Amino acid sequence: MTEQLSLEDSISALYLTFSKYSSWKSDKRSLGDVTLSDVRALRDKRLRELEQEDFENYLLSLLNTCGEINDYRHFLPRLIELSTKTISENAHQWFAGLVFSKLTLAHWRDWPTAEIVAVEQFLEAWQSYYMSTYPTDAPIDELIDAVAHTE
Repeated sequence: MTEQLSLEDSISALYLTFSKYSSWKSDKRSLGDVTLSDVRALRDKRLRELEQEDFENYLLSLLNTCGEINDYRHFLPRLIELSTKTISENAHQWFAGLVFSKLTLAHWRDWPTAEIVAVEQFLEAWQSYYMSTYPTDAPIDELIDAVAHTE
């Protein structure tokens, strides 16, 4: 069992844990349906400035036809932070499910222990947050669906 953190602290821990991963350094990748302008938009903004719209084309192809696990790790804290917002705001709910389904695709349970713990602490904090604020306008089934994708 991991230490219970607040939702905000667990997201901060994700940024710290995954800060060692940087985004790609060149445009020479298999891009699939992702355009070079999509890649440049992600590369040229600071991680915490990226918005959901910046990820839409890339996220659909990530780990399938474009990007590598370390690219996903680089973006993971921001993707997770944006996922919490989309469910809270009851908008673009497909985003969270897609973000968390990529965890399984990336075999996150085989990652270094510190990274596994950071993800687990976030999941516990997120569940705790929604359980403590229930009932809420946010659809709890979206949270459950997103978390279910992590196993």
